Amino acid sequence: MDDREQKIWQEKMQKNFCDSTSVIDFITFTMDNFYYRYIETARDQNLKTMPLGENIIGASAKEYSFREALKVSDTNAKQGITKLAKTIPMKENPHIIYRLECQLKEVEVNKGSLLLKAIINWDYPHFVDQKKKVEKEKLFTYQELQELRKNFPLALEEICEIFL
Repeated sequence: MDDREQKIWQEKMQKNFCDSTSVIDFITFTMDNFYYRYIETARDQNLKTMPLGENIIGASAKEYSFREALKVSDTNAKQGITKLAKTIPMKENPHIIYRLECQLKEVEVNKGSLLLKAIINWDYPHFVDQKKKVEKEKLFTYQELQELRKNFPLALEEICEIFL
């Protein structure tokens, strides 16, 4: 791409991303595309990004199949899920919660800061014990729009490795 083509492309991008709302729309759209691959379960499908707290967006899903839940590679999660499966009767419908979230620390067109988190929580039924969950987080910052569009999906991909 020569300088003229690159300038035209950047101008087009600036028109499409004219304010922080359009940036949040991009973040939301990108996250929506990750749920299918990483956190949707047999019961929780077609997840969409929603508010999860003050300046936090994302989605969560419940996994009732221990066979599926035990496919994660994280050793701590695997041990915790195994213990849960052995101690809670299946008639109680024990489950694991998967969550992908983005804390919107600063969101502008040409700069921003986002705290991304991927979480596996097996503290059934209360889900409050910090020792019964694993998290992977990443502080993602950008200084220009092109950096956001290129690197935000890569940052999500990096933290979502926890679900594999």
